[in-house]
Amino acid sequence: MKRLWLFLALSLISSSLFAALTKDYVSYEIMEKKGNTIYVRFRVNVPYLIQFAKDQIQVTKNQIAKEKNPRKKAKLEEILAHYEQHYDLLSKNKVKAICVFGDFNGWATFASEIPNKLEPTSKNPDTWYTKILVPFVIKPGEKMQLRYKFVIDVGVQYKAKDGKPQDYLYLEDPINPNKDLDGFDGYNSYFVYEGN
Repeated sequence: MKRLWLFLALSLISSSLFAALTKDYVSYEIMEKKGNTIYVRFRVNVPYLIQFAKDQIQVTKNQIAKEKNPRKKAKLEEILAHYEQHYDLLSKNKVKAICVFGDFNGWATFASEIPNKLEPTSKNPDTWYTKILVPFVIKPGEKMQLRYKFVIDVGVQYKAKDGKPQDYLYLEDPINPNKDLDGFDGYNSYFVYEGN
């Protein structure tokens, strides 16, 4: 029983520390607007990704423990497996490449014709960012929810739940709290743009 309480206390401290360390961290920033296009810079820190996946395992386990509806519980168990697999692969392998994909490029990964690749910074190789700004086409005067997600190549192929081999990990933005289900046992991140 003491071990359980210690584990829970450490988990809370870990989550609280993560939240405190990332409170001023910005993962996307609208840099400019030209006509009906906004240009966004994305960045992501690899240790944040790993910690986020680890934290989501505990959060999802807590949700499963409280859930009474069998269908919702089964869905949460699929989401848990997604985070466990991603945490395992991220924590045991070196990140080789990262890109962002989403509404702006029809959800194309590394083969996108629209700039979407992130590169490590020279000062901190754990932080990756888009050197070329990512364009999002907007509808002037409309409030838009613009979805995106990070694609991570750790150089290891793994099997998805459908048994098909996967080359990349797909993870929502660890800093942005705005997210919705993606239909593949994970989440998409989004930001809202109110065009003018």
